[in-house]
Amino acid sequence: MALLPAKVWTPLSYVMILGLLAGVYWLPADTSLREVKKAGVLRACMPPLYPPLVTGDANAPGIDVELLRGILIGHVRAYVETA
Repeated sequence: MALLPAKVWTPLSYVMILGLLAGVYWLPADTSLREVKKAGVLRACMPPLYPPLVTGDANAPGIDVELLRGILIGHVRAYVETA
């Protein structure tokens, strides 16, 4: 038993979807990159062992650590690695 006939339900579905997509414009702007550049600090939390993404070896730190280091170059003044 349908609450609304198909003639009403299909157009109503499209209106609801388009309304949700249009609602995205009312979301606040993402300022996270601007805040990181202003502070000069980027904090990232990674598990100590999650091979091959993160390893405990300083000589071969893992893909995630190397990508993060590459992103940091030119964006922040300094970074500190903690164990």
